[in-house]
Amino acid sequence: SVSASAREALALKVIDCLARDREELLRRINGREIRLPAGRVRLVIDRYETIRIEETARERLLRTIADPNVAYLLLMIGMAGLYFEFAHPGAVLPGTVGALCLLLGLYAMQALPVTTTGLLLLLLAAVLFALEIVITSHGILGAAGFISLLIGSIMLYDTSATGVSLAARVLYPTVVSIGIFLSAVAYLVTKATISRPKSGKEALKGRRGTVKREVGPGGGQVFLDGELWSAYSDSVIPEGAEVVVIEVEGLKLKVARAE
Repeated sequence: SVSASAREALALKVIDCLARDREELLRRINGREIRLPAGRVRLVIDRYETIRIEETARERLLRTIADPNVAYLLLMIGMAGLYFEFAHPGAVLPGTVGALCLLLGLYAMQALPVTTTGLLLLLLAAVLFALEIVITSHGILGAAGFISLLIGSIMLYDTSATGVSLAARVLYPTVVSIGIFLSAVAYLVTKATISRPKSGKEALKGRRGTVKREVGPGGGQVFLDGELWSAYSDSVIPEGAEVVVIEVEGLKLKVARAE
């Protein structure tokens, strides 16, 4: 596990020799004595054949996703995609891509020195962002989720034993981008949840209209949003007065005189 240059490795006897190419390597090892379980033998190279062992498609895929930066990006994309799908059910594509990336990222993590604390902090960040959708915290949960995301990303890999770490050019732009994306989704969902209904009975409550035919306990007519509605009121309201909708009962409005 020593980080050493080629010449330092030769001095430490980690390697046997240095060679610029295959031909020089063959010259240097020709006639060298090597130790085998059966005893010492001399390596004599008269003729040789080069056999190139190519990577399989599976090995190329695993080598690519096992890169700590790629694995981290897959994990973040997976979390963001699933978060968007849960916030906007029915989008399909973000959830599908997110699930695929998350599975690939978790598979790659098996070959990397991942810390339990780092993974738990990333999970906590996802939970806090999810809670921001259902709990009105005025951004407190979102900010806590961003901090947890940042710290968890920094602590994700055990750098002390292996030296594996995230590149700064990947870590910080990704954390900022994912944080902004999740915060934006949480804001839009929260805004849509607390906003006034745009259609249906609930949308009529609080709307203002004009009396077209005197309204009282026995009934009357109100002009509202370009339509004539049957309406009644607890008190008599004369024609031409402005009223506000209190309740909607079927196709009939209960109104009161507007202040």
